[in-house]
Amino acid sequence: MTRRTKGGVAFAALLAAALLMPAAVRAQASMDSVPTDSTYVRARRLVMEGNGAEGRKLVDSMLARPSLEPSAYAEALYWHAALAATAADAERDYRQLIVEYPLHARTESALLQLAQLEMTRNDRPPATAHLQQFLRDFSGSPQRGRAGFWLARLLFEQGDVPRGCTALRTARAAIPAEDAELRNQVDFYASRCSGVPDAAAPARDSAQVAPPVAPSVAPPIAAPAPVVSPPPAPLPKPKAQSPRPDAKGSKPAFAVQVAAFAARADADALVKKLGKRGLKAHVTGSAKPFRVRVGSFATRAEAAAMQASLRKRGIPGYVTEDAP
Repeated sequence: MTRRTKGGVAFAALLAAALLMPAAVRAQASMDSVPTDSTYVRARRLVMEGNGAEGRKLVDSMLARPSLEPSAYAEALYWHAALAATAADAERDYRQLIVEYPLHARTESALLQLAQLEMTRNDRPPATAHLQQFLRDFSGSPQRGRAGFWLARLLFEQGDVPRGCTALRTARAAIPAEDAELRNQVDFYASRCSGVPDAAAPARDSAQVAPPVAPSVAPPIAAPAPVVSPPPAPLPKPKAQSPRPDAKGSKPAFAVQVAAFAARADADALVKKLGKRGLKAHVTGSAKPFRVRVGSFATRAEAAAMQASLRKRGIPGYVTEDAP
């Protein structure tokens, strides 16, 4: 068996193990699996001790709380995925967390876990997309090297060598100094990239670098006599147009989006919860996802100030243009 075959078998075995491993091992192997709430500490301990049903009941009780804020709900959703009984249940929760809470602290780990689950069942396109999203959105993550290596493997398997080599170079630059094993794996696959240009820098066209041809010398030719034409008639001046307002005759507004739901009832419920906390929220969209947004501001700066205020209250969100 060659080194290349051994590497492929090891990679496949790693992914298969991730898909089949029980919830206790998945929770231990999670890239960001240190709970901060005592409820999740107990739930994680119960699952790892073999009492998964009781551990998951604790997490379910957190998700069922009617007064749970968006940030706390996202935390509960993450642990619902990390301690899920099956990989399919974990994947469903990870997807919801990524879509509805893109700015939450757990989204980084959820993206990587979701991509790993997709790789185990050989679902390459979504795994590739999620790893690319991870590298784009989490430039400071300590798992950037591992994610880049996984992405490179997927691209090589799909025959995209230039982009695979680009991902491999990204991975190598981000590997922690103490992770010698991962560095050795990256160096092994780097042998495929000898002479392969970076995917972001296409090769120069040979026609652009050809040496210039010296012009031949010809006898001067007398210039023809100019033809005098009458001047063109002046064009009419365009009428001044006033700035076009939007459909409602007012300027665009800005808001802070804090969540998005597949069901309108869930979005309305969050609006009521935020209202009880003194926040004026509304639902945007006539079809899913139904977006929950706070405030309506004339300028982006005012919306950013609200975003900062919400963050201090434990409510993540981002500024977006909204209907006035």
